[in-house]
This record gives sequence, C-alpha cells and structure tokens, in this order.
Amino acid sequence: MTSSTKEERLAGTLILSQFKMFNEAVVVFETQIESAFWKGFDQCIQRFIKDNGWEGEVGIVQKGFSWLGPKAWKSEDGDWKY
Repeated sequence: MTSSTKEERLAGTLILSQFKMFNEAVVVFETQIESAFWKGFDQCIQRFIKDNGWEGEVGIVQKGFSWLGPKAWKSEDGDWKY
C-alpha cells in the first residue's frame, strides 16, 4: 500500500465532498471545452501548413489524427521520406 501526503488526502477529501460539482465540470469539459480546443488546434495546424507551404491533413476532430510535413520530404513517387 502506498502512503499519501496530507495534501493528497485533503485534495481527495475536497473532490469527494464536491463530487457532484466535479462530475459536472468533467461533463462541461468533455462536451464544450475539449471540442473547442481540438477545433482551435486544427485551425492552428492548417494555418501553419498554409503559411509554410507544407502539405498535410487536418482533422483531429473528424478523423482523430492530423499530419503535416515539408514538401521536400515527399518523394517523386508520392511517398514520404521521413
């Protein structure tokens, strides 16, 4: 069994005493904040690709991934070197 510090026990007690509010905060994060963050992330990556003349796919929100790379890394057959 691991020992915990006084601060860790107090943090646990606070979370449990306010569990309903904590649960509501998690729901707000998952439904509003997280999606807004990833949308902004996609926009930043898209802007970076455009501003630097790179290639890539943006779509964390829709596809679950994004990728980008400089055009110099693309080989003649369309594959990527790195």
